[in-house]
Order: sequence, then C-alpha cells, then structure tokens
Amino acid sequence: PISSPHCERLYGIFADEAKCDVFWNCWNGESSRYQCSPGLAYDREARVCMWADQVPE
Repeated sequence: PISSPHCERLYGIFADEAKCDVFWNCWNGESSRYQCSPGLAYDREARVCMWADQVPE
C-alpha cells in the first residue's frame, strides 16, 4: 500500500492540491515535499517550476 496521501502512485512527481507552488516527489510510496522559489508555481504538465503567470490553471 502507498503510505503517503500525497502519492497517487508509488513513484512520480505530483502537484500539491492546495498550494500551486508545492509539489511532491514520491519514491516507493514515500513522499518528499518541495517548494518552488518565490514568484514561481509548479506546472503539472511540464513538471517544473515556472513563472506563476505562465502556468496554466
């Protein structure tokens, strides 16, 4: 079973549901939280932090 509520699958990078500048890296079901630098937001499609005004909603 997956031990973290932030991991949709055992492995992958997933956007935070509440904060646009936070994402989670999941490895074997264990999550690590990452935060984009100020002024940036996590782009779900590109899987990188980009300028907030360039990230689609």
